[in-house]
Order: sequence, then structure tokens, then C-alpha cells
Amino acid sequence: MSDKVLAQNSRSPVPAPVGVPRLKRHLPPTMEAPLVGAPVVRPAYLVDEEFRQPPTTTIQRIQQPEVEGIALWLAPQLQPKLPRLTAQNFVVWMKAMLINPDWLFIRSHNTVGVASYSRTFYEPEGEVYEVGVVAKEPSAKDTLAVYRAFEEWARTKKARKINMGSNLGADVTPFAKVLGYDNYIQAFWKELEY
Repeated sequence: MSDKVLAQNSRSPVPAPVGVPRLKRHLPPTMEAPLVGAPVVRPAYLVDEEFRQPPTTTIQRIQQPEVEGIALWLAPQLQPKLPRLTAQNFVVWMKAMLINPDWLFIRSHNTVGVASYSRTFYEPEGEVYEVGVVAKEPSAKDTLAVYRAFEEWARTKKARKINMGSNLGADVTPFAKVLGYDNYIQAFWKELEY
């Protein structure tokens, strides 16, 4: 996934920035010709009725100046599941991970998503794991766009697998069905007391 803004499934023409000509190519009718430095427009591959209307969700990488603002609304939402998380330690960790090429931090206007890439002895070509996806307000289309961006990033990393679901406890089954995830695993965790 490039650092460019990814416009997901928009049917409206993307205006060319001033002074940037459209590239001439033959593309399917559901795609606009890409522009230099402009969003990439992708066709919809939705099956479930809830997702039939094409979303106009723009997904982009989180940048250093946005980290503190995102941490201020995100940390309180995560604290019920992660009680020792504070906005301060979240900001420090996130700023350090933003420069790591094996971590992906993306957002829409409503949703934030974090994924990581790792290679192991049992999957030497690599796997991408969802760390978490959190929305300010419930939005299936924004969340779906974040999961699609994770998959696109996994493909750019040449990962062999992508894993959906996090320790935040959200039910991701509707998104897994729409995106074609067919291997189900179950996980548990427990808080250790000392």
C-alpha cells in the first residue's frame, strides 16, 4: 500500500489536481483513470446486502501530527479492555511504531486501524495480523474499508496470510464473510494476578 490516499469504491470521477494531466488508459467502467499523486479508485466487490451501496470512504496512513489527537479519543475507548493503557503511553508507542515498516496505522474520518506484519519459522513468507480496528461511531462501510486496506497492504508485503480479529473482543464475523475469510480460529485470554 502506498502512502497515497486510497479512495475505496467511489463511483464519482476523481478531479485532477491543477496542472496534473489524466493518464490515458483503458480501464473497466467502474474505475477511474489513475492520476499522478491522486487517490486510487477501486471497484466494489461486495456481496452482503448491508454493503451493496458503494462507500465513499477514504483511507489514509496516520501521520505524526495526528497521533496525539487520535490517542485522546482512542485511549478512553480502549481502556475497558486494556485498563493500564493511557493516552500518554499510547502516543509514545504509536510514534515509535509509525516509522517501523512492519506496522500499518490507517484511518478514515471515523475509524482507526492498526495491523502488523511478521515472519516466523512456521510462516517464513510472513503474515499480517490485525492489532485493532476502532470506530468513533459504528460504521460498517468505514470498518470494511479499513480491512480492505489491511489486505492490500498484506499483498504489497507479499504476506502469505492475513489474520482478522483482535484482543478487543469485537465480533468481526460479518466483515470476514464479506471479505472471504474462510478459516476460523478461536482465542481466549485471561488477566494474571500477582
